[in-house]
Amino acid sequence: MKSVLQKTQPFFDFCKQLFVFALILYLVLFLLETVFPGFVSYNFDLNKILVVVFVLGFLSVFAQEEKAEQKKEKTRKFTRKDFTFLCILGFLVGIVVFIKTDTDVLTRVMSGVLGGFVISLVAWILLFIDDVEEKETV
Repeated sequence: MKSVLQKTQPFFDFCKQLFVFALILYLVLFLLETVFPGFVSYNFDLNKILVVVFVLGFLSVFAQEEKAEQKKEKTRKFTRKDFTFLCILGFLVGIVVFIKTDTDVLTRVMSGVLGGFVISLVAWILLFIDDVEEKETV
């Protein structure tokens, strides 16, 4: 006889997949609201999506982790496109920080450059750490 957790496992796996999409939707809408004030908030309340993200995140905690063999099959090497995307992402973050900062020009430029650099550096480090961990386990 299956336990209750085994019977509900497909539901928790589905919640885990929905959580990813809900989180991305929330972050995109939040970015649009930040860049263009009123773009999202005039149509609906962004906090409702945040509640859905929290509920799905809580339910996805109960989903089973993938086994190590399955994770190894899904890994891929990072290419030049990935690093180009990180540079573009850092540049866009720098532009948003530059536009949204309300100080003198030098502070805006420095905070934009620093923000973009930090985002690119952290993303690159996270990608690099995954590659290093992969090589150590082999």
